[in-house]
Amino acid sequence: MTASSSPSPRRWFYLFITTLAQTALATIHMGIPTLVPLIQKELSLNLTEVGILVSMINVGVVAAVLAAGKAADRYGERRIIGYGTAACGVLVLTVFFAVKQNR
Repeated sequence: MTASSSPSPRRWFYLFITTLAQTALATIHMGIPTLVPLIQKELSLNLTEVGILVSMINVGVVAAVLAAGKAADRYGERRIIGYGTAACGVLVLTVFFAVKQNR
């Protein structure tokens, strides 16, 4: 391995950030369906309605992936992944504090 092709010293930082982002996405994507009974009871929904509500996460994911792909082609993958991860973090924290404040 030559000096010009050595790994970035920040590779562990990038690995940590991407692992954290993937964990957050998986928690949201797989965690919401486990809350179906609670959501159904709290909002007085039948199974069809709660199923449609929970599946709306996938509609958002598809729209975001299409937009992110187009933006990555235009502005570069690194920039879009960075901004996207930061935006997801801000949104998750916003929801967390909004729910916490309402209790």
